[in-house]
Amino acid sequence: RPLTACSSLPGLPRQGLAEDRPATQASFLANASRRPALKDITGHLRRHPLQMGAAGNSKTTYALNLERPVQLASDPKWSTDIRIMDHRNAQRYIYEARQTASAPGSLLPELPDMPAPHRLSSGDLRGPRA
Repeated sequence: RPLTACSSLPGLPRQGLAEDRPATQASFLANASRRPALKDITGHLRRHPLQMGAAGNSKTTYALNLERPVQLASDPKWSTDIRIMDHRNAQRYIYEARQTASAPGSLLPELPDMPAPHRLSSGDLRGPRA
């Protein structure tokens, strides 16, 4: 027995009748291709004068930040600076480890007995010899 409308709930139109649906997916796609293209109402949100002529970035910020030091290390302009920073950081880590007695079983030395921090010299920056 079909449901009928009552006074508290008006009758709703029936949806999804078999005759309203396309017979196959192919006919649905054929009908969809005949429809006019809709206007891009959000295009102004994607366009920006700074990005004109440049493709958008498809990588995450994390991936870009991982690749950046490798790109700079292969660039001759930046490789010397990166080598200097790497050497300074390595020497600072060694000096701080000696100050804190961070190795197991090591004793914390007195400041007068501490070796002086390593200073950077021009010989430290030489790359591999050809």
